[in-house]
Amino acid sequence: MRQEIADIEKAGELRVKELKELARAYSAGDISPEQADALHSRYHERWGEVLPGASTGPGVSDERILEQVGKAAEGRKAKSRRKAEGRFR
Repeated sequence: MRQEIADIEKAGELRVKELKELARAYSAGDISPEQADALHSRYHERWGEVLPGASTGPGVSDERILEQVGKAAEGRKAKSRRKAEGRFR
């Protein structure tokens, strides 16, 4: 479990670093809007959603976030099962 926690912390650090650098470069005019869009797309392809299927905001409880993440995971599992069943028919 220690390694998982270390991995989560490192992933958070790298995500924030990459996104801040993208914002800095765009704000400074070092990259074009098209380049920023491409880098932002690459960021999302690399990291995916932070809280898949969930959103945070004022008044959103931890329980609600976990419920949303769980529902998203169930949807992904169902999609994978359907895909696998289609391959083996």
